[in-house]
Amino acid sequence: METKSDFRVEKGIGKKWIYKNSSLEVDQNSHFNDKVFSETIFKLLKNIGLKTSAEIEKFLHPDASNLYDPYLLKGLSNAVLRLQEAIQKKQKILFYGDYDVDGTTAVAMNLLFFQKIYPYIDYYVPDRYSEGYGLSLRGLSYAEKVNAELVITLDCGIKGHLFVEEANKKGIDVIICDHHQTDKKLPKAFSILNPVQKECSYPFKGLSGCGVAFKLIQAYAASENISSEKVFDVLDLLAVSIAADIVPVIDENRILLTLGLEKINKNPSLGLKTLLKKVKPDAQSEVEISDLVFKVAPAINAAGRIAHANMAIQMLIAKDEEEAEYYVDQVVKKNNLRREYDLKATEEAVALAQGKDLTSKKSTVLYNEKWHKGVVGIVASRCIEKVYKPTIVFTKNHNSITGSARSVDGFNIFSAIDQCSEFLDSYGGHHAAAGLNLKAEKLEGFSVEFEKVVASSYVEKEFIPHLNIDLEIKLDEITFELLNEINMLSPFGPGNPRPVFVTRNLKLAEPLRVLKEEHLKLKVYQEDNKVVSFDAIGFGNAFMKDLISASDSFDMCYVLKKNVYKGTTSIQLEIKDIKTAH
Repeated sequence: METKSDFRVEKGIGKKWIYKNSSLEVDQNSHFNDKVFSETIFKLLKNIGLKTSAEIEKFLHPDASNLYDPYLLKGLSNAVLRLQEAIQKKQKILFYGDYDVDGTTAVAMNLLFFQKIYPYIDYYVPDRYSEGYGLSLRGLSYAEKVNAELVITLDCGIKGHLFVEEANKKGIDVIICDHHQTDKKLPKAFSILNPVQKECSYPFKGLSGCGVAFKLIQAYAASENISSEKVFDVLDLLAVSIAADIVPVIDENRILLTLGLEKINKNPSLGLKTLLKKVKPDAQSEVEISDLVFKVAPAINAAGRIAHANMAIQMLIAKDEEEAEYYVDQVVKKNNLRREYDLKATEEAVALAQGKDLTSKKSTVLYNEKWHKGVVGIVASRCIEKVYKPTIVFTKNHNSITGSARSVDGFNIFSAIDQCSEFLDSYGGHHAAAGLNLKAEKLEGFSVEFEKVVASSYVEKEFIPHLNIDLEIKLDEITFELLNEINMLSPFGPGNPRPVFVTRNLKLAEPLRVLKEEHLKLKVYQEDNKVVSFDAIGFGNAFMKDLISASDSFDMCYVLKKNVYKGTTSIQLEIKDIKTAH
């Protein structure tokens, strides 16, 4: 029988430990559709919030039949009618995308889909440095140049008031596909597709920008009796956008990501397939969401960060192997260069963030005109790993200053920036990340005001990194059967993280090791059972070495991972935090 949720809190070395529903009781013989599951997996399902057989079935078996009707999106009917009209009248259609992964995959997705059925299409992506984020008047000039009569924006446009106003004057209709937060006043576009806009009844608000664009494709295909197979053929690119844009991996995104990963592992588009060969040397293993986040997305992003996003799009829509390999090589070279810029700027930024001048502040605002604009977002994220505060990293961009903001759990950084809008020329984003531009003379005033806004929130909620712990288990409960059950809950990501376990009273079975001066390698057993032991790895956790060595025993939070080494498969504990007795 289920009891009331019991949320307990403990403090580890680096994080606050928060236990989810630790008092749940589950029938040992729990089963589902004639399959017997362990007590552990049923507790995990309950922690997710699943209570009925129907909910469990839908979660464990993501299926295309459970995708929402795209026409629930406000403005979609008008958008489809206008798209049909453009194709019937042979009007030029311009897909206008953002230069980051979400936008470039959306552009490539639309090109791959529509070029098979309609020849009069083109695309435009602004230059990150000379034009900045969003719709630009230079982009509108390009639309005029190619005689476009319909512009469809992808992952941008919700703040493009001037662009839309000028396009309307020139007789160019604009359909906006976006997912970012809206202003109180919306652009006067022909149609706006954005699940977070007011009066939009779409059941799921967490679509990526590429996801919104996919719903337009889905609806258009249905109106023209185009098979679902041809629609789903572009889901590999949508999966990349979902993984890269850190949108919640729940509800409809869970279905789309699952189907997209299946497409990637069976028959990815040529460009993506060629890129995977370069960035994932272990090509025999299955592509997972972590590969998309840490290997594929950075490479695609690097094109727009270091040069121009066009090369990423050309890679993703490549028609033959020679073309695909050429653009993949270009993208990988840009990514290597991005890493160099990233490492240097991160080292400097972290030193500033940890400096005494910022110690007493509740926010981190940094500026260096020499930092590369293409890496400031990455640098902001790296700073938060070291100094857990809402962070904005600025650099010079021609005659203005541009910045990237990253947030901590539970703090809406877009809302905080919005409260400082009087200092800004432009800004956009969502609760976890944002981009902003301002004049140099406004930076100090903005920094002061932003600190006030963050400090006022800090009174209510202290910014301490935390771990949500699913269950406490013993080492002898860990088996390959349990790991296989846990993998049924994948794909993991925001909203559906890999389950975190805690085990008490662990001891070292052999001396600990530090790998590459930063990673911790342990072999542990539990005090009451010396027979069962497991290897554990703590990436970036070498700082725990002395604390563990000085402690008689310790508690450890971890996730379970399969480890393959020299042909031998084992279960490895990936350390998230520890708590010692001292």
